[in-house]
Amino acid sequence: MCAEVVKVASLKTGGSKNTEDDADWVFDAATAVKLFTGPALVVSEQARPLLRNVHSDVLVEALDDPLSPLRGLVARCLDILAPQFQKLTVNATAGARYFEVYAVPLYNRNREERGGTPNVLLIGRESTLDHNLTKALVESRQMFKDLVGCSADFAWETDSQGILRYVSPRGGFGYRAHDLTGRCAADLLAPDQKGDNPFIARQRVDGETIFLRRADGSIIPVSVSATPILNQKGEWLGARGLCHDIEALNRSERARREADVRLALNRQLIDTARKLVTPKRLFNAMAEIIASSLNTSCLILDCQDTEVYCRGASPDAFAGETLTAISREVARIAESHRTSARRIYRIVEGDTGFDVVPLVHQSTVQGALVVMATDQNNSDHRDELLDDICDHLVVALDLAEKREKVRALTRADELTGLMTGRAFEEEVEKRIAHQQRTGAPGTLLLVAVDDFDQITDRFGRASSEVVLQKVGRLLSTHSRVGDLIGRFHDALFGLWLEGASEAGARRKARMIINSMHDLSVGAPSRAVSLSVCAGGAIHLAGHETDLDRLMARAQTALREAQERGRGQWALAISKTDGDNDV
Repeated sequence: MCAEVVKVASLKTGGSKNTEDDADWVFDAATAVKLFTGPALVVSEQARPLLRNVHSDVLVEALDDPLSPLRGLVARCLDILAPQFQKLTVNATAGARYFEVYAVPLYNRNREERGGTPNVLLIGRESTLDHNLTKALVESRQMFKDLVGCSADFAWETDSQGILRYVSPRGGFGYRAHDLTGRCAADLLAPDQKGDNPFIARQRVDGETIFLRRADGSIIPVSVSATPILNQKGEWLGARGLCHDIEALNRSERARREADVRLALNRQLIDTARKLVTPKRLFNAMAEIIASSLNTSCLILDCQDTEVYCRGASPDAFAGETLTAISREVARIAESHRTSARRIYRIVEGDTGFDVVPLVHQSTVQGALVVMATDQNNSDHRDELLDDICDHLVVALDLAEKREKVRALTRADELTGLMTGRAFEEEVEKRIAHQQRTGAPGTLLLVAVDDFDQITDRFGRASSEVVLQKVGRLLSTHSRVGDLIGRFHDALFGLWLEGASEAGARRKARMIINSMHDLSVGAPSRAVSLSVCAGGAIHLAGHETDLDRLMARAQTALREAQERGRGQWALAISKTDGDNDV
């Protein structure tokens, strides 16, 4: 295709002597189209491309569509014979593309002379990227508005004076949006709020916790994030950010921590109840755990009939006159409490308040938990803890009572009511340990009924049991306060004579043997007198021994007495370690 030279303007040079009167400025369309950096082409009045460059493929493709807006631009340019501009959307094969196109009429010199229709120069700039960026910006802005509108967070923006010029459409913290706009943001801060004001942040703030005042005057914690607003010169213009109400989160976290505390407390109480069988150790340990959990002092009281006594106490618990006064109040509460529902009573002794929680089992007040009241303890969490604690204490008191009954049954001989042999040995071991500390003497005396097997064979088992009962009553009659009496098996009894010296042990042995002369078995016509033999082991101060050695010496003395005949006694005295005298 030949280059087309067209006339674009005519300039009269006027007074110049060295110029032609009609000097024409001409435009080389072919060169312009080729060198243009964007799409450029020359079309005829039928919109047929005459010249084009390598960037004009999309526009050429658009011209093929009779309804293309590009064809309309060409027609309008030729209609008014003046340059035209239009933003166009071209539906190309690869998708919609956007252009800014100028249409300029071009006159060929020969055509002008012949009065022909000019061609049209189309030059354009593709604005697809600008359009997409603008669209993304608009969508982003709308998305931001939507998020702010549906978010529970409070979005805000302040100017350089700290005045709120934008807030979330739904407002926040009990305020409506129009109540906050134009208001000083610092007015929202709690009176005792410390630290920098994030509403005029000059540096980025991420997740800082502050306290704000709601419309109703209450104070709530919020997490605030903010960023400063700067102009192109870096000058500070204000700040914008988000506030997130964390009161519910704090409540949830607090509830979780409290649940963990309750779970840990329950585990401690359960483990303690399993491990410690002795009631005193059990309740003291439980009182210490409870006091630690509640950060205060406490008592565990047991109510038996009209008596109130301390089952357990934390190490720093109240005592003395205060304990006596509290026990009286607890007895009064236990007598008047007529409901199975849990209730906390407040009593005051002096300047100190105490919370008393009755421990009710099967509509009966078994005891009470007494806790020193403090201001920081007044909370729902504390009441829930007390509920859990009291549930465990009710069970523990009930188990302790049953254990004591079982223990009493297992420690008492069913026939005579005396201690069993095992219980007797346990108590004697304690007495020996006490004797080692105090230096007091003591005597272990074994008493055996003479010819007991013959009595059973002659008179029967029932009569032999009556004999054992009579012997048991006689031994109890002749015992002192502090002495211990137990039955080992069949006709063997044991006595611990607390503080008895050699002379005292001899008197006790003679007394027991002589008292047996009044006892008999069988019908009066054929009654048989009863007798016993006794063997004892005396331990004096300064001589170390244990129950096994003491029992062995007493058994040796008993055998010695039985070898002498009916109604005899013998004593083994510890002179030096390993040196016995019978």
